[in-house]
Amino acid sequence: MGISLFLAGIGLALVFALAYPAQRLAERLGLVDVPGSAPHKQHARPTPLAGGMLMVAVFLILMLVYRHSLPREMLAVMISAFVIFAFGLWDDLRGLTAGPKLIGQLIASTILISFDIQVRFMTILFDFDSFSPALTRILNVLITLLWLVGITNAMNMIDSMDGIVAGLGMIASAFFMGAASLSGQPALAFWSACLLGISAGLYYWNGMAVRFFLGDSGAQMMGFLLACFGILYNPLNRDPQSS
Repeated sequence: MGISLFLAGIGLALVFALAYPAQRLAERLGLVDVPGSAPHKQHARPTPLAGGMLMVAVFLILMLVYRHSLPREMLAVMISAFVIFAFGLWDDLRGLTAGPKLIGQLIASTILISFDIQVRFMTILFDFDSFSPALTRILNVLITLLWLVGITNAMNMIDSMDGIVAGLGMIASAFFMGAASLSGQPALAFWSACLLGISAGLYYWNGMAVRFFLGDSGAQMMGFLLACFGILYNPLNRDPQSS
């Protein structure tokens, strides 16, 4: 647990170190949320949408430094999450309709499933394999898609109050960090600790200081990562790639 807290501290420190450059970059790119641009946007001044870029920057640094602690399944999670970020950034810049957003989420989810990371609900609970292995695989994939897309969009939809997504990210990643440590899943505990530190930093800048917003790119990436961690977490540790 001491190592996990150390990693969380590194993630937190990196967020604080990169917060100002990310804010300036967002402003230069025109990633700014203007007051009154939508009925629910009641903030007083134009605010940069820097949270997503900050998350990606910190994760890229951590992935480079700790690449030897990045197993295949976690690399798949990060690649998929970066796809979510890319479509979210596009939405922040240009504004996307629901169709392109869903396409991006399905692409990211398909990448994850292609690495055999998926919910195995129908296999474990109902043992459909003895009846129809093909049907079991189809149902598991459909449930996985619903889970990933559902959680991703749920986090994006609740991102209407300062700090709420980052706060939920802190709580959920702290749970996964502790639970994965107890269940013997060191890689999940490792990267959950990193997300905990990142979420704590984002909570300060988005929830307390309110210097920038997460934007669709940050909120969707947070939701997708937590959904992925939920799939990877296995209290019985029978299959490190599924729930």
